[in-house]
Amino acid sequence: MDEKNRSSLIEQLAMSMGAVTESQAKLDQTRYDSSTGTLYCNGVKYSKNMVDDALNYFRRLQAQANASGSREMQNIGVYYQIAVECILLMENGQNDSSVEKK
Repeated sequence: MDEKNRSSLIEQLAMSMGAVTESQAKLDQTRYDSSTGTLYCNGVKYSKNMVDDALNYFRRLQAQANASGSREMQNIGVYYQIAVECILLMENGQNDSSVEKK
């Protein structure tokens, strides 16, 4: 049996027993590809447009919460601010640095 067939057989046996291939494991990892703006999260791929839509969504909700005048809604607005800042940090590839507002 040649090496390619042997490797294929071993991989198929491993998968039949529940093992995860290297390509599947990489897809399941949560990571952000800054070169494409793509977010990979729990096996799902989110495009740059979707990430930007999420950023705009949370900015809009934050503005609505802050404008509501309700103390409770303004407190909720803090959670939206956190989401906005996390997306900006991810997009800018920063861990401990301040983020410039776009």
